[in-house]
Amino acid sequence: MPRGAAPGKDGGLRSAARRRSLSNGMKDRLLDIVGRTIARHHLLSPRESVLVAVSGGPDSVALLATLLELNPGGWRIGVGHVDHRLRGLESLRDRRFVERLAARLGCEFYVAEARVTRGANLEERAREARYGALFDLARRNRYRTIATAHTLDDQAETVLHRLARGAGSAGLAGIARKRADGVVRPLLDVARKDVLRFLRRRGLGHRVDRTNASPRFTRNRIRRRVLPLLARELNPAIHAALGRAADLIRDDDAVLETAARARLRHIRSAAGLDCARLRYLAAALQRRIVRLWIAAERGGLRAVGLEHVERVRTIACEGRDGARISLPGGLVTRVRGRLRWGGLPPVRRRRFVRELPREGSLSVEGWCFEVRRAERGAVPARWRAVFDLAQLDGRRLEVRSPRPGDRIRPLGLGGTKKLQDVFVDAKVPRAERSVWPLLTGRGRILWVPGLVRSEEALASERSERLLVVEARRVAAPIPMC
Repeated sequence: MPRGAAPGKDGGLRSAARRRSLSNGMKDRLLDIVGRTIARHHLLSPRESVLVAVSGGPDSVALLATLLELNPGGWRIGVGHVDHRLRGLESLRDRRFVERLAARLGCEFYVAEARVTRGANLEERAREARYGALFDLARRNRYRTIATAHTLDDQAETVLHRLARGAGSAGLAGIARKRADGVVRPLLDVARKDVLRFLRRRGLGHRVDRTNASPRFTRNRIRRRVLPLLARELNPAIHAALGRAADLIRDDDAVLETAARARLRHIRSAAGLDCARLRYLAAALQRRIVRLWIAAERGGLRAVGLEHVERVRTIACEGRDGARISLPGGLVTRVRGRLRWGGLPPVRRRRFVRELPREGSLSVEGWCFEVRRAERGAVPARWRAVFDLAQLDGRRLEVRSPRPGDRIRPLGLGGTKKLQDVFVDAKVPRAERSVWPLLTGRGRILWVPGLVRSEEALASERSERLLVVEARRVAAPIPMC
């Protein structure tokens, strides 16, 4: 049930006097920017009901205060808080802070718990749980729109993060100001420094999430190291430049998406996707049409990346009938000049355990391992692992197949991770996971070739004797084209 002030005629505010006392007669650059963003992009209608997602951090507190000051009297504004229970007592304090803030500003307060367990993809899983909880709160309490506090700084971090991962235009378009599901981002044109200035002038406090400073998360490293370097060395206004680039890319992306959807209707039928018609389109349209087709056949694109789209495009444009490739959740086969989607074939679980020689080669289940000793100069790579022989302490090394419950202690993580999560993160097709070789020693996984290295037996500058293991695939469990 909601807590806080009962809504009045102005939709959740105690009075216009409350809004005037909040602003205290002060004009602010942030208010001008947000007002223009809302008007230009039609984020909120005159009689909008909007649930503001407030974590207690500076951005969300500023968003709530800004909407209250800008409210023409017709918006119904509520406060939604999601508690993940990840930080113990700090999470409880965040919750109480937001509840007191909502009461002080005269807003309805709603809280939901969305617990997530620590492990792989923590940020992504927490974000999905948070949005799910917010949509549930909005639906049950009759709010049509959800406002989140993404800023220009968040936009810049997102664009850089996706650029580093090789994203296409859809990814580089960054965060949208308005989503089709009713989520809006009124602060997306506001820099975080303006947010902090606004809070100081209003005398509004906020909570600090210590995990935002942890270098464990890529986004934090971009925020604290990469963007300051770019601002110092290339462009002091780097955040605005990246935000502007995202806007331009988003506009171009919308045009291409519309064109791809129109073309897809002409080349897709119950018999499959017409390869001949696809072949004569521009590569940019081919990629989009393939993505749209996979999403329609599969029911979404989760875990499907650019490499999967390119493989499908290759067999459509250059392959022959009979070619097939496995994707996360299904199998694409070329039949009579058309692509067809089907379920994965039964997984053939071939258990194997082979001792790794201390020198020489080993072939196992379509993989080849080359082993040699070195003194110095061996550099680790994706398909090469370098071990300190002294730390291996003569232990027997084995190459074996995965087993249920396998875990590894990845380099730099500070804990263990499920092997299943490693495969999911790397988008390894399900049909290949049961035969992906693991290098182990004394029951512990030391290396998953091409995917992750453990913290054990690491070589350093002081290492005098090294063991170098290189892996390469000589066959694939499912024919690739």
